[in-house]
Amino acid sequence: MKAVYEKNKKLILVLGLILLAAALVWAAAELSGQANSLAQDAGSNSADMEMVTLNTIKQPAKTKDAPKPPPCDWKKERSIKKAIDANDAQYKGLRSKAKSELNATGKVSAGTKSAVMNSANQFKKLCYDYAAMWDACKCTTRANTARKSGDSRIKSAAVLVGGDINEGNLTAMQRAQDEMKAARREYVKKATAGGEISDQDKADLKSTVVPQIKSLMSQTQSLVTGSTSLLGDIQKGATSGGLTGLTKMAKSAASGDAGGVAKTLLKPVTTLVSVAKSMLSNVQALFQDAQSLIAGQVTGGMAPGGKPMGGLPCFVGASEE
Repeated sequence: MKAVYEKNKKLILVLGLILLAAALVWAAAELSGQANSLAQDAGSNSADMEMVTLNTIKQPAKTKDAPKPPPCDWKKERSIKKAIDANDAQYKGLRSKAKSELNATGKVSAGTKSAVMNSANQFKKLCYDYAAMWDACKCTTRANTARKSGDSRIKSAAVLVGGDINEGNLTAMQRAQDEMKAARREYVKKATAGGEISDQDKADLKSTVVPQIKSLMSQTQSLVTGSTSLLGDIQKGATSGGLTGLTKMAKSAASGDAGGVAKTLLKPVTTLVSVAKSMLSNVQALFQDAQSLIAGQVTGGMAPGGKPMGGLPCFVGASEE
């Protein structure tokens, strides 16, 4: 009887260790999956910011200082913006597909990656076409805002389809967002200084763009909360050697040690938290910019280096053309 008891005891111990090892492997996979999903959300949120930024670009209206608007090709402006809108609508579908694939298989398929990057490159091209149109009639701040929005789409697309969380891609996306914000703030400064935004466009900003920004702000706040919570879990795992403080024997039995995965994820998820917080700040700046355009006066904003942004309205002197 004693021999049978000892044999069963050993069997139970082995089965217990196997279950503990399986739990660690599952926990490690869960950590990686959450990190990759949150990184993908960051890329998706950035795409929304890019599109809303473009939606803040409005045609300069007539003012008492410049009774004639600039000699822009307004038919071309509407045509390009319509093409940008169509591209972004298609891109949203590709974003959803990439999200579904990541959730189902842990990676984005090669075909979807290619489609996403092709769409992003087309978006950038359209933004550059849009910029060229604005440059042609000397609305340089609008042109620069359009270019930086296109540049940002390439960087956010790389994060969206990366699959595995990548510090380099996240940092590049953050830089692109910061450059887009700086360009937009210069546009807002000059547009408000010249009284360039019509009452109709102010109403559109208030009824359409502001709700878009508020939705994006909520999404980005969720990203900050989720990534910060995940970082806390990872820090616990990295310092304790495992998520649940299991025995060394159990951890050594696991082929995918959760503590090791936690240590591997610590740095990139720390970067994700930083990027998410920066993104939230940029969305708040976007909201402030929209309010400035609606109010017809700048409510705040400094260029990089702390220097006030300024410059002539895009169409001063247009009436002399």
